Formats: sequence, structure tokens, C-alpha cells
Amino acid sequence: MARTPEATGLAGLAEAAAGVRRHELARAREPEVQAVDMVLRLCRWLAASRRRAHAGSFAEAAADYAWEGSFADLARAALADVHLTAPLGEVRDRLLRAAADQREIEARRFAELLAKWSEAPTATDALVPIESVLDRVVAPLAATSPVLLLVLDGMSFAIFRELSEDLAKCGWDELRPQEIPVRLCGDGLLPTATQACRTSLLCGERRMGTTATESQGFAAHAGLRRQGAATLPPILFHKDDLRGEGAVCPKR
Repeated sequence: MARTPEATGLAGLAEAAAGVRRHELARAREPEVQAVDMVLRLCRWLAASRRRAHAGSFAEAAADYAWEGSFADLARAALADVHLTAPLGEVRDRLLRAAADQREIEARRFAELLAKWSEAPTATDALVPIESVLDRVVAPLAATSPVLLLVLDGMSFAIFRELSEDLAKCGWDELRPQEIPVRLCGDGLLPTATQACRTSLLCGERRMGTTATESQGFAAHAGLRRQGAATLPPILFHKDDLRGEGAVCPKR
């Protein structure tokens, strides 16, 4: 089952996982119990992925990864970090190899669709080119209430999945437009380098630049400026601006 998961075997696997959770030693062996849950989750994803047709567009591929692939990557990382002895460890290793092979197939298809889409990027209900995020997401929010845009460089979607669960436990609510049934996804530029992606995000247009370029572009962004007083332009803080005891907010 771990090597070639099939839908017909998932019911038995789910029953076995439930038995593990009911075991009298389950609370004392929580890492192993969680590993069994991850094995079940990954087997379900692998079986579904092999039945599902390849995405026909980049928007479909992005949605598939946001709702399925990112969970699979999170499960893969969690399983890889757990120390397991045989026979569970051997099952885990076979499953991880099978999942890696499937993710490689999907990643190659994703890259092909992304390269084609990047030649003439178009937005959809859920897919937002990175240079359009300020206009489409941040500025409309700023029209109703103050907004803090926090940019975390290098975060994968899988890590975001884990972080979002922790934020929900701390009382943070995830919001989205009522007319859009799925989470919005921002798409970066190629190459996915800071001087291209982050600069384009913070300037609201496709640009290459530095932190100085970003600060100037952010402060001058027309959509953001319309939401505030003429004497109070939007302010961008980079990480270095906030370090040390001497860090202060600029005078307004």
C-alpha cells in the first residue's frame, strides 16, 4: 500500500490508523501516532493524485497545489523529521520515495505551465500576479481599515499551512472576499529572486530594484495613497529598519 497506494486499500489503512489511536499506549507514543496519521494522509493524497488528470492551465495547477500539494509537502516534511523504528520506519521511507516521485511529476508540469503563463500573465478569481497584489488585495482593505502588510521572504506554501494552523489557534481569523470561494494565491516572477519578486510586489508593477526602490515605490503607490491623507503616505519598513534600540518610526 505504501509503495502503490490505491483507493481500495485506504479504508483498511484508515481502520488500522484508528486502531493505533485507540491503543492504550497511544498517549505515551504520540510521535508515532502522529506519524501514522501522516502516513494515512499521504497515502490518500497519493492515491488521488494518480487518478487525477494533469492540470490543463497554470491557474488549475496553482489551485491544486494550494489545496492538495502543499498539504502533501507538509506531511512529507513532518514524516521525514520523525525518528521511527522498523517496521513503521520502513513503511514511511517507501511512502516518502513514492510521494517524492509523484511530486516531481507534478512539479515539472507546474514549471511548464508557469513558464508559459509568465509570458502573458493574466489574473483569475483566485490567482493574482505579484505586481497586482497591492491594487487587488491591500488597497481595497485599506479603504475600510488600517492595514499592515507583512512580507516573509522564502516561506513555502507548506510552511504557511503549518503557520496558519498555529495562527488560528491564537485567535487570528482568515478573511477573503465573499464572492471568491477559495484562498487567493499570489504568483511571483521568474526568476524568483528578491530583487524581482519583492520589488514588484511592493512597487505594484514589474520592476527590478533594491530596498530603496521598494521604499520609494511603496510610498508612491497610487492605490495606497488614495486611502490615506496626502500628508501620510504609506510607509515601508525593512527588517534592518526595525533592528536595534535606536530604531524609530520616521516623523509623520
